[in-house]
Amino acid sequence: MSEICSTEAHNSTKELRDDKKKAQDGEEEIDIDLDAPETEKAALAIQNVVLNVVLNVVLNVVLNVVLNVVLNVLLNVVLYVVLNVVLYVVLNVVLNVVLYVLNVVLNVVLYVVLNVVLNVVLNVVLNGAVCGAECGAECGAVCGAECGAVCGAECGAVCGAEWC
Repeated sequence: MSEICSTEAHNSTKELRDDKKKAQDGEEEIDIDLDAPETEKAALAIQNVVLNVVLNVVLNVVLNVVLNVVLNVLLNVVLYVVLNVVLYVVLNVVLNVVLYVLNVVLNVVLYVVLNVVLNVVLNVVLNGAVCGAECGAECGAVCGAECGAVCGAECGAVCGAEWC
């Protein structure tokens, strides 16, 4: 039985060597005529396929990169400009409106306050002098400060009726 096993192992090893040799012999048997027109056509076809693949890959990569970069740059520039313009305009308009409203309010407040204060002061000062002149020397001495502060424009009538 051991003879049978060793014979089988030897036979299978021999078969493997023969198959390997046949495969090597098969490769050596291929003879390509490089000057044949079919070989040139096949070489050109392979060259065209390789060239097309390379061109497609290169063009796809270049176009994708260029388009992505260009579109990103354009998008960023447009967004930057639009946002800056919008923010500038909005903020400028809002700030101008706020400043205008504050200006109007301050002008109204100042106008009212100054008019009231100046009118009161001027009435006191001027009406005191007018009252004295209108009421005569005696009334001016009696009415004096009271007349300007209390009577105002009616000083002459009040002083004339009550005091003079």
